[in-house]
Formats: sequence, C-alpha cells, structure tokens
Amino acid sequence: MPYLLSKSRKGLIFAADFVEEKKCLTCIDEIAEFIHGIKIGNLLALSTGLKIVRKIKEICNIPIIGDFKIMDVPHIATSIVKKGIEAGLDGFIICGICGPDVIQDCMKIAEERMIFIFTEFTHSSGLINHELSNFIAQIAKDLKVYGIQAPATKHDRVRKLRNIVGNELLIISCGV
Repeated sequence: MPYLLSKSRKGLIFAADFVEEKKCLTCIDEIAEFIHGIKIGNLLALSTGLKIVRKIKEICNIPIIGDFKIMDVPHIATSIVKKGIEAGLDGFIICGICGPDVIQDCMKIAEERMIFIFTEFTHSSGLINHELSNFIAQIAKDLKVYGIQAPATKHDRVRKLRNIVGNELLIISCGV
C-alpha cells in the first residue's frame, strides 16, 4: 500500500537532488520528522539507481514521489511507472503536454498511487505558455489525477492554476 500526501494538510516535500547516496540518506535521516514527503528526480535516480527508494523507506515512512517528468508515448510512460512501482515509489510526476492518453494509461498502472501533472517550469525561459499550462491543468482536473505541480516562483500562476483545478486536486510547488 503506497503512502499518500494528505490533501488536507500543508507540508514540505523535500527535493532529494543529490548525486551521492550517502549524503542523501544522511540528510533525509536528519530531516525526516519535519517533512511531509520526498521527491526524487532523474539526478538521484541516475546516480544511485532506483534502489535508493527502498533505502529511503528504511529511514522514514513518508510518501516518495518520482519526479521524472515522464514525457513519452503511452507504452514507454507506463513502463517507467511500472519500474517505479517495483522500486516502491508512491507517486509520479507526468508532463501534461503528453496528453490525456498517456496520463490515463499511467493512472491505470499506478492504481492508488499519486499522479501529479507537470504544468509549467519554474524558470522564466520555459516554453510552456500560460494558455497551454491552463489547458494542462484543466485536463488534470477532468481526469481527476491526485494533483498538479505548479511553479512556486510564480505566485500568480499558482493562484490561477488553483482556480482551474479547484480544491479537489493537491498542488505541489517547486522552485523554492
């Protein structure tokens, strides 16, 4: 049974953007009681392998999200989700620009695990414009995913995306 982030409680999700496994595990051990979840991305996964997920779970019982920004055709995207499930991940971040078929297929594979949809980048030169981001948020709402990822560096965008998805979807914000 996967761990889920609470939709009714605010908290910190730690971005475990490490290259070295030992530093990552030491840091998580020191902060585990203060965080709500952990997000591992491509940097950590490529540096240590997905075995890092089980090692983190030995330290703490909080949700671990695979922030791989999955962006591929359905059969590849679902294969990535399957590998993440085998490793013990509790959730995944999928790029909304893949479209609803990829998102739906990943949701089926993920079952009760969390699916978050990436809406736009935190940096200013990202090429996903507001109109597309709003459309992606609407797709996320329509598909009833667990939540969306919105840029914490753009407060006005978080507010707009919240207006689109309502209170049913969790918003996780990166960039700070």
